[in-house]
Amino acid sequence: MRTVGEVLAVALEHHRAGRLADAGALYSSLLAQEPEQPDALHLLGVATAQAGRAAEAEPLIVRAIASRPGVADFHANHAQVLDTLGRTDEALTAYTQALRLNPGHADALRNMARLLARLERLSAAADALRACVERTPDDLPTVTELARLCERLGRGGEAETWYRHVLARDPFNTLALNNLGELKRRAGDAAEAVSLLSRAVSAAPDAPLPRCALANTLTSLFRFEEAEAHLSEAARRRPDALLPHRDLGVLLRLLGRSEEALAAFQVAATLAPQDPVANFGVALCLLRLGRYREGFAHYRWRWPSAAKPPRHQGLPAWSTSASMGSPAGLRLLVWHEQGVGDTLMCLRFLTQLTAAGARLTIEVPAGLAPLVAAQGYGAVVVDAQTPAPGAASTTPLPWDAQVPMMDLPGRFCPDPAAVPWTGPYLKADPGRKLRWAQMLGPKRGLRVGLFWQGNPDFPDDHWRSPGLAPLLPLLDVPGVEFVSLQMGPAKAALTDPAIPPGRIRDAAASIRDWADTAALVAGLDLVIGSDSACIHLAGALDVPAFLLLSPTTDWRWHDRGDTSPWYPSLRLFRQTRLGDWTAPVAAVKAALEERVAGR
Repeated sequence: MRTVGEVLAVALEHHRAGRLADAGALYSSLLAQEPEQPDALHLLGVATAQAGRAAEAEPLIVRAIASRPGVADFHANHAQVLDTLGRTDEALTAYTQALRLNPGHADALRNMARLLARLERLSAAADALRACVERTPDDLPTVTELARLCERLGRGGEAETWYRHVLARDPFNTLALNNLGELKRRAGDAAEAVSLLSRAVSAAPDAPLPRCALANTLTSLFRFEEAEAHLSEAARRRPDALLPHRDLGVLLRLLGRSEEALAAFQVAATLAPQDPVANFGVALCLLRLGRYREGFAHYRWRWPSAAKPPRHQGLPAWSTSASMGSPAGLRLLVWHEQGVGDTLMCLRFLTQLTAAGARLTIEVPAGLAPLVAAQGYGAVVVDAQTPAPGAASTTPLPWDAQVPMMDLPGRFCPDPAAVPWTGPYLKADPGRKLRWAQMLGPKRGLRVGLFWQGNPDFPDDHWRSPGLAPLLPLLDVPGVEFVSLQMGPAKAALTDPAIPPGRIRDAAASIRDWADTAALVAGLDLVIGSDSACIHLAGALDVPAFLLLSPTTDWRWHDRGDTSPWYPSLRLFRQTRLGDWTAPVAAVKAALEERVAGR
């Protein structure tokens, strides 16, 4: 008759080979002879858990621990089972006990770190992984895991140290090359990023991730043709992979090639029908191509794409159903959802809603409230209080339904020709206009408002905003009085010594809110700037404006043309190559000279 040790040895061979049923049968045969045999209980529990039956496994390992409490492996595996069962606090206690018994238990350290990371206890998770790596420095997947965790903690220097630790032992480790390359790109060291990512591509030419990361880095260096070539090659090598097609769509849209971008996004959306980035890319391309009906049908993908849930979902959405389709008599909460420019653009639709009989409450940012309140569309609030979804309200609600502002274009504009315009739909406060006129004094020429940067938090702002330096040739045009409308940190560009003293008057210090800005803009002869809220304001006031556009323009400006259905007073000046403002600024300068000559 075989001994317990001999049976366990055979059972472990089956277990390690993945023959869980055979191993389980042998463990059970041992327990039939000796019901509390700790090794058999423990290993049968492990095999049962591996077979997907954690609830059955847990009491077996508990019995093993009761028989032999001083074995670290028992507690470590008990912790894994508890984690599988969702009993995370007990799992952490079990891992802690395992590590008391054996502080160098690599599996316990590694698995506890993963649990802590899932619980967002990132610093503690990094400590556990660091202790694990100190004991198993050649466990390169764990070292890489630690490096990625350090990145999440914002510890870029330590992350780089660990990635280089991996590469010292495995110079062609694709994941380490890729991640370190991305880390260096974000740190501004594009040259080393390209070098590392090129090595990653050489090491794994068929892998989509390194090629896509290299393409993104090349894009940041204005090496667009190379970036496109890598993305096209990645898509050719892996036509079944989402990432190359999606990233190719992003690049082509950035370059203003919307038809081609649409095709790439459509392939990506076919491969991953629930991917928000691909589907939202389809929407944006359709809109830029003027295919509004199709584009707005996809525009709902903006919510998951931004990982930002819509507000006010405790109220019914304004639908086009028979019960709610007509806005007549409807108490409707209309709420802002994107930037100030988007909100200003959508205010035009409020006139149509009120004309149809809707009773509006408009929720806008605090800085916009005075301007919107003065238009007479309805009540204006800054923070509408609505119940959480599914929650019962204890008091009658003041609204029947809600609608986000950027749903309104889809309801009223099936195509660009349907964009409503009957003249300016915003008016500036006369008292504020008088205050500006007194502050600025008599005109000394064509009075031109100038700004050069939109919201710096907008992801593509570095592409769409030129900064002040490229606009300096405009200052050479005589007969122009420039007034700065620029707010925020970009205002510091006015200290550039290349600007003649007094050439640009800074009005921003006297601007308190958007009603002030509207009053200032209403008194100007012309506004010049990039795609931002000030342009929307000028357009809504019907003030002439020159808009500088990059190819990665917002959808409402479309891909071509020098006019806009949204604002008849605008003239569009487009880049011919992404990142190069020379041609559009030269065209703006010529147009400005014509306007001065024609006064």
